[in-house]
Amino acid sequence: TYIKYLIQIALKKKIFKNRVIDYLNNLKKGHISIKLEVDNFKAHYNIDTELEPFYKKLSEDKNFINFTQKLKTRGN
Repeated sequence: TYIKYLIQIALKKKIFKNRVIDYLNNLKKGHISIKLEVDNFKAHYNIDTELEPFYKKLSEDKNFINFTQKLKTRGN
C-alpha cells in the first residue's frame, strides 16, 4: 500500500519522519496490514510515545484482536 511507501521514504529521509507520524496517528483505525512496517519505523527512530495513538487504534481493531487471539491459541 501507499502507506508502506511513505514509511520507506521516511526511513531514508528523516525530514519526513514527523509527517508520517502525524499521518499514522490520524488514520481512522488501526491497520494490521502495515503493523510490521510501523514497528520497523518506530524501532528505527526509537519513537515509542509518538505512535501511541496508532497502536491504541490498532489494539481496538477487531481484526487485529482476532488475529492476536488466533496466534495465542496456536502457541498453546
